[in-house]
Amino acid sequence: MAEPVLAHRIVLRSNLRARPDAAEALIAAILQEVPVPSEEPAPLR
Repeated sequence: MAEPVLAHRIVLRSNLRARPDAAEALIAAILQEVPVPSEEPAPLR
């Protein structure tokens, strides 16, 4: 649900605007990398 909600807020460079799913793909990639907040402390890397 986050992709369509956040994708309209992303300003893409002109070469990426031709892809209709570029903003959604960018949001999905970011969401895969960022951990979900929790009450427990994050493990040390």
